[in-house]
Amino acid sequence: MDDIPVGKRHSPQQKNLLIPLKELGSGSAVKVTAVKVVNLRVWQFYHGFRKGADNPDRYLGFMRAKQPSLVDAWLKTPRDKRIFIVGSGKESELADSKSRDLQKQGYRTFFFNDCKPIACNDAHVGAMLATADNAYFLNTPLAQQSRLVEVEIAAARRFLGYEAKEPIVIPAEDLLKEIKKQSMSRMDDRIVCEISYSRKLCPVE
Repeated sequence: MDDIPVGKRHSPQQKNLLIPLKELGSGSAVKVTAVKVVNLRVWQFYHGFRKGADNPDRYLGFMRAKQPSLVDAWLKTPRDKRIFIVGSGKESELADSKSRDLQKQGYRTFFFNDCKPIACNDAHVGAMLATADNAYFLNTPLAQQSRLVEVEIAAARRFLGYEAKEPIVIPAEDLLKEIKKQSMSRMDDRIVCEISYSRKLCPVE
């Protein structure tokens, strides 16, 4: 797929709203780094996502039991017409708008919130990625600031072969425990708080 149609409702400034994951890297809006310190929920997402991507038939089977119409429509669409979209869960309305534009062109899209009202688990999301030929980033400020989106992109890029090495994803909780074991200063707690985006890890003033 050479180009994504923009849609008449979007301004010219939004032409780069959907960016192929293979084009993300040095200098892009999302950090693509080898080591990521995250909160426990994001760490769990990463491992569940990878599990589903590595065994899509198994996890799509589980998903189909709860979401038959979603999975059937996805699998009936030719693989080269399936688009997996990574973005912030708070951008559902925008993702829906882009999906409608793409469906008019014969594509079938998947965005995490498509699973509602029955939520997909992390492995289901990974399985959907593994069965799509196209993966795009919904490039918005919210998505750029999301550590979960950052990790999802890292996992997807590695699975799709865009990165040579597996990213190292470390739970900040474990890092904080190690810091405390080493009897490091209170300032180190603040550093962990900042890099993990987890308020639970922030020291009380």
